[in-house]
This record gives sequence, structure tokens and C-alpha cells, in this order.
Amino acid sequence: MEINFVEELKRLQSVLKLNQRQMCELLYNVPLRTYQSWLLGEKLPPEYYQQLILFKVQSNIENIE
Repeated sequence: MEINFVEELKRLQSVLKLNQRQMCELLYNVPLRTYQSWLLGEKLPPEYYQQLILFKVQSNIENIE
């Protein structure tokens, strides 16, 4: 099953109840405009970074639970 990076990123942001700026901070201070371009599907990081990004965010959810 292939995960849609953009949809999964939006879902995880919603689960964590973070705004875009807070998500950028969580992702090691990714520039806000870069994060926004991901959400809009304008530009995407390489697939191996996508997996690392999703893993990082999912790890935070597991730490909360």
C-alpha cells in the first residue's frame, strides 16, 4: 500500500492539532513556505525523505499516547 505523502502529512498535522508553523518546528525548522509547497503538492521531498518525515511525525504521536 502506497501512502500519499500530502494526505498523510495533513492527517498527522490534524491528529497532533498543530498549525503549519508548529509542524515546521517539529520537522527541524523546515521553512514554512517549503512545508506549504508540500501541502499544495507543488514540490515534494525525495521519497526517502518523505518516509523519514512521516516517521518523525508518527513518533511524536506515539510519544503522546
